[in-house]
Amino acid sequence: MQEALRFAESMFKRVSVRKKSGREASAGERCVRGAVPSAEAVVQRAVGFEIEKGAYRFFRSPEHYHEMTAALWDGYILSEEEIHGSVRFRKGDILLEGDGFTVQADISVKERWPYMEIVTDPFEETPEGYAKLTATMAKLTRMMARVKREPGYIWLSNLKEFGALRSEHKEAVMKTRGSEEAYFQVTAGLGLDKLGRLFDDLGYPDEEETEAERERKAGGRSTFIPPNKSVDPLFRYRSQLMVREVDRTVRRLADRAPMLKDPQLMGLLRVVGMYLMFGSQEVGHYPKSFVPVLARTDVATMFEKLPRPLKATLRNYKANLWRAVVDDLCGLLGIGGLSARFFARGVYQYHTNLAMRNMLGKDLTRDDWVSNLPFGKDLLTEKHYPDRHRAYLFRAMGGMGAHMDKDSDKTGAPVFEFRKINKDVPFSEWQSFGQSVFKYIYALNRGEDKAFGEDVEISSTK
Repeated sequence: MQEALRFAESMFKRVSVRKKSGREASAGERCVRGAVPSAEAVVQRAVGFEIEKGAYRFFRSPEHYHEMTAALWDGYILSEEEIHGSVRFRKGDILLEGDGFTVQADISVKERWPYMEIVTDPFEETPEGYAKLTATMAKLTRMMARVKREPGYIWLSNLKEFGALRSEHKEAVMKTRGSEEAYFQVTAGLGLDKLGRLFDDLGYPDEEETEAERERKAGGRSTFIPPNKSVDPLFRYRSQLMVREVDRTVRRLADRAPMLKDPQLMGLLRVVGMYLMFGSQEVGHYPKSFVPVLARTDVATMFEKLPRPLKATLRNYKANLWRAVVDDLCGLLGIGGLSARFFARGVYQYHTNLAMRNMLGKDLTRDDWVSNLPFGKDLLTEKHYPDRHRAYLFRAMGGMGAHMDKDSDKTGAPVFEFRKINKDVPFSEWQSFGQSVFKYIYALNRGEDKAFGEDVEISSTK
């Protein structure tokens, strides 16, 4: 590991000497020379939202609602055949299509019942995109106010003023009992070179941070990587602590060799380090929930976005240098080496109609995952996961195939999803919350020093 890093540093020194002497550099030296820190670019990307309301469930008709209500109160769990047969909803089915959003069916992991998920369009980081977000959230707030006026359930056809109802669901109704708030997930295109600022904003404050700075960043930390309910302070802030440790360790690693100081490479190493760090802990029932900032663009594609000379250097000799760098990162994080299992303590997955939990990912090592990234394969995706019978569990990881992918293709921005938003947001606050998220991501992509909740001027250019 250390030998590989010393080799990289010596190559940089040789390039510097030859550049001063005027001698033509070799092809290998030109590869390393191109891996100098790149200037931060101003980017224009997009922010999208998924809003889940698990208590608002879909039924194919009022009769079906009355038939199933008692069974659901008794804890009845649907089988796969019942969901696709008698219930007639599938995950991702669009029921209502409005301007800037769709109302879709999602499927509860444990109870297997279709419930409401609102998926917005991606809002571009422009004044026009901000105006569209504001209008869309205002319309959704009015729609939810209309929903709450109906006791028990509402015909989806009564919401036609807010969007077009799909004909196959014209008899469908939605249960309306429950609190007036919903769970947000945020997807955003972020430059790899912006992840240092993001991790610094969201990670647990270190000893160098002033009290004023802690207070300024507290809103973002509690929103994007919230404390859990444990009374143990170390466990309560475990996610924030691990994010901080990954960021600090990547900076230490970059100090060992100039080529590692490339901002995009440091961003990639933060993603890889976060995955390895969180994968070393016990993972819950859902693979894509194991990290607070999920890569919806696969990590192999992120590697491909590195500067070409740097990418070529890291791929040399079967990517031994890349593997050595990541192995050293693992060592500095204190989680062992690349030979360990990726999910060191397993992933426990709920299965339909079963209370049992099965371990997942027991045959995938860190080295399997890391060594394939430079060659276009991210094994933590549905397309490439080795166990084909369970690959569908990784569908959301690196294979989004949805609206935010279009933004990624257009701008080259990796797409990330913030999966642990702190609170269920009341319907009346959807607009202000969406605006705050948009402004924070907008400022982050432009390198502006703005904390979550601070006012930001939205303009077409910086």
